[in-house]
Amino acid sequence: NSETKWNNNLPVIKSKDSEGYICETQKTSQCLSFNFITCDGGICDENTNNMNTNLKIPKKIEENFCPEGKIKINQNKELKLEWFFEGGINYLWTKDSLPISNAFTSILTKRINSPRDDNGIYQCIGWDSEKNYLKSKTCLIEVISPIPLIKENLKESIVIPEGSELILEFIARDGEKYLWTRNSAVISPKTDGFIVKTKKLKFGETKMTLIKYSPEVSDSGNYECIVSNSEGTEKSKISNVKIIPKEQTSKCSFLDDIEIISSN
Repeated sequence: NSETKWNNNLPVIKSKDSEGYICETQKTSQCLSFNFITCDGGICDENTNNMNTNLKIPKKIEENFCPEGKIKINQNKELKLEWFFEGGINYLWTKDSLPISNAFTSILTKRINSPRDDNGIYQCIGWDSEKNYLKSKTCLIEVISPIPLIKENLKESIVIPEGSELILEFIARDGEKYLWTRNSAVISPKTDGFIVKTKKLKFGETKMTLIKYSPEVSDSGNYECIVSNSEGTEKSKISNVKIIPKEQTSKCSFLDDIEIISSN
């Protein structure tokens, strides 16, 4: 096993045993490792740091979970890896040499969230009833981010009175960056008085909200949000926002009252 930490002062002999394993041995009984396979039929005893030839090497019977050593998978898909050996009763999956929580069976299933969270080198460790153990070969998982997708778009037209709350919101999937614009000019929340809220939903979806609590007539215009990730860019629908001046809204309210009175 290439990960075995042998006594560096002695030569290491690489060969194959009767089971066809590629393994390493030294002309000494001492070893410095948690690792296992040797051609003389022993494994390293981590308690005494000596080679224990009385322990039987488990036999692997499933090594095809990652035939090419690498799997490419789309974001938001389900990853399934399976590895086991004859007599194995306990298993532990690792990612980049760290244990994966709740991954204690021979089958690992998980939903792929993002390259940042799920890219890495996966491996399984298994034990038999005599505490002999084996490691699977490693499998590199490469997550592919799809182009962003707009799930729920902006309203095409919004008309509100001056001073009322302006809210624009939509839902996109697989976005990494979001940019709000008005009349093709980028909105700066700090200088333009807007509030931008982001809420993560399931399956890579994000709800984006743009708010202005007391909009003025000058805030009227065509609003749009640009969603992007490493694979591409998608734009929301354009929402035409019209802010009605207070003078006009008060006149409309007065006329409505007249209509109501006259109808009675």
